[in-house]
Amino acid sequence: MTWEYDGHRPIAQAERRTTPHPQGDQDLVDARFFAIVTALVGTPTELVDHTGATAWHSRATQRGATAWNRNASAHTPLRFPGQYADPETA
Repeated sequence: MTWEYDGHRPIAQAERRTTPHPQGDQDLVDARFFAIVTALVGTPTELVDHTGATAWHSRATQRGATAWNRNASAHTPLRFPGQYADPETA
């Protein structure tokens, strides 16, 4: 995953996955792009796909704990500005 920023605010997320091609030496590349909708402080609140559909929206408590959105077709590990969620720090 990679992100594009406007100052401290993330504005886009891109994902690329490569898988070996079954009949050759070249890998297949699957890429997805999402626009990021943020709160005033820069916290991502939604990912919007290329069709304009909401692919993910945040679900958080008042203390910032997040829950996995089961209907989401994407996710982002970005949290408050400067914070990144991963399994080791969860």
